[in-house]
Amino acid sequence: MAKLELTTKELAKVLTTFADDEITNVKGEPNGISFDANFDLGIPLLPKQIPLKFAFSEFDEDNQVIVFEILLNSNNKILNGAVDKIIQYLPKYLTEENLPEGVQISDGYLYVTPASILDISEFEIQIKDLKLSSNKLIMNFNIK
Repeated sequence: MAKLELTTKELAKVLTTFADDEITNVKGEPNGISFDANFDLGIPLLPKQIPLKFAFSEFDEDNQVIVFEILLNSNNKILNGAVDKIIQYLPKYLTEENLPEGVQISDGYLYVTPASILDISEFEIQIKDLKLSSNKLIMNFNIK
């Protein structure tokens, strides 16, 4: 069994390699990653720069998927009032064409399939355990 440990700061650096200019200010957080999404929802009074975060929710061992909840990263009353619209808009903005293989957004969650991202056809990766807390992602896995 192998073990991988990454800080959320390192995880944020990985995210920036996949992000375009519309995603800025990416930072590691104790339970995930925060960032600013720069897009216009066409809703009056909403800023074009919306602070969001991917907060670790769970690891689905059966499907080998890491699940992050998409949350607003602000106490702004206007943004909080529109948070549902913002989250609903994300899959339209960050489509499968914009996201790397093995990553999708649906129903307010970001789903990450690490084996698809790594795409190592010679090996099968099976994650045994994955935790993210206190600014650190720890993954135990087997390679076959």
